[in-house]
Amino acid sequence: MTAISSWAVVICIAAVICGVLELLAPSSRMNGILRFVFGGFMLCAVIVPLSEIDLDFSAVPPIEDISSSNIEAANEQSVEYVKKSMAELVKNKLSEISVEAEEILIDMDIDEDNCINMIKVRLKISAKDLELSEKIRSKIADELGLECLINE
Repeated sequence: MTAISSWAVVICIAAVICGVLELLAPSSRMNGILRFVFGGFMLCAVIVPLSEIDLDFSAVPPIEDISSSNIEAANEQSVEYVKKSMAELVKNKLSEISVEAEEILIDMDIDEDNCINMIKVRLKISAKDLELSEKIRSKIADELGLECLINE
């Protein structure tokens, strides 16, 4: 904070000096050149103190220090979000063929590159909808590209 306040003081002093010198200078053809010189002086007064400000980024931890538990927690949250989204998508696909699932489970895992891989969908449906099992499997496989297990 002291660096910023000293920077502001330097700019104010430079402005006062330029103003006084401009008042003392005779008005002539040289007035344009003097304004150019004063402008350069003000520009230097603004820029030079900025180079002396020490920006300390040591408080920011390096990326390597992020703990693996934080990464694992983020991965778990991502998996849960994807599972919920996928379950909702499956529910919507089932509603298109007038089937309501009692339970929708999505099997997925995370590989070594932290990519989520969906493996299969497990559905629990009522006995009256079991006759539509093959239609359900083909709809899930065709539209979502996932293997579908029913009441297993």
